[in-house]
Amino acid sequence: MKEIYKKLFKKYRKEIFTSVLLLISISILSILGPFILKEFMEDQIETGLKVMEPTYPTERVNGTINTIFSLYSSSISGIFVSALTAGMILWMILRINWMLALLYFLQIPIQYF
Repeated sequence: MKEIYKKLFKKYRKEIFTSVLLLISISILSILGPFILKEFMEDQIETGLKVMEPTYPTERVNGTINTIFSLYSSSISGIFVSALTAGMILWMILRINWMLALLYFLQIPIQYF
């Protein structure tokens, strides 16, 4: 079992390192954000501008990640269902007439472009 973990870690170490680094940086930013942006927020208070919360960047990153994940998950499942449907239809048409199947197969890239 340890060999499998070693192989997976070796294969995906860059992605794991990037994910861990992002999580650590977001955590540090949420903790140190008020201290780092203290002068900026004081300037905003003095000028009467609306003060941005210290966790605003974290919330923005979280929202962006959720949006991208939902886009990919819905797109991949939709593409899979569409490809399966088109393949089954082409197979049924091929059983009727190969020339019609060829015409419909050529129509797919034409409709795409």
